[in-house]
Amino acid sequence: MAVLMSTHVLDTAQRYCDRFVLLANGQVRAHGTLAELREQADRPDESLDEIYLGLARDDQDE
Repeated sequence: MAVLMSTHVLDTAQRYCDRFVLLANGQVRAHGTLAELREQADRPDESLDEIYLGLARDDQDE
């Protein structure tokens, strides 16, 4: 069973979901479990919101 949830409230998503797809500028920037996202972003202790903001900032710098 799966439920697709779309939200901008990432702390809620982190609380209820076990897998994520993060989009920035209309592109998939990362996907996986919170542990996988932390590893991909090299941010081992950050929340989903902090990981997303880091990815979005990186996109703006490019």
